[in-house]
Amino acid sequence: MKSLVLFKSLLFCYLLIPCILQAQDADLYPPGKVPDRIILTWSQDPAHSQSVTWRTSTQVREAWGEITLADPSPDFPNRIDTVRAHTETLTTDLNEANFHSLTFSDLKPGKLYMYRVGDGKFYSEWFQFTTAKKKGEGYTFLYFGDAQNDLKSMWSRVIRQGYS
Repeated sequence: MKSLVLFKSLLFCYLLIPCILQAQDADLYPPGKVPDRIILTWSQDPAHSQSVTWRTSTQVREAWGEITLADPSPDFPNRIDTVRAHTETLTTDLNEANFHSLTFSDLKPGKLYMYRVGDGKFYSEWFQFTTAKKKGEGYTFLYFGDAQNDLKSMWSRVIRQGYS
């Protein structure tokens, strides 16, 4: 009886593992025309610049970022600065995608900015950040690594706690 249970368990694993491995190899989140995996960081002085990277499908060959001081007014589109992104193609075993990067520079210290990224037709939503204050003053930020696993069950808790 024990050997039959062991045999069934081994057979189940033998049949199930290839299915799990195939599911892991599937591209569950392929790149599209709308920007995704948008990451804001700084590469120079956080009081005067912020850098952004994002991913799209290879159909998007040119990309830009738009930025302006955050303002509740509906007139903010009249004050937008546009920055052209650098684009590189990355081919992996799952897909081929374009990754875009740019740096917003000449920003004012301690100011709230809003930005979005896209190709002129398809854009991300507007995001906001505050630049660091003048040199020597404190600056607070949250850094998150690439979670990869348990996004809904675990990672969402981290994001909510960081936000609060």
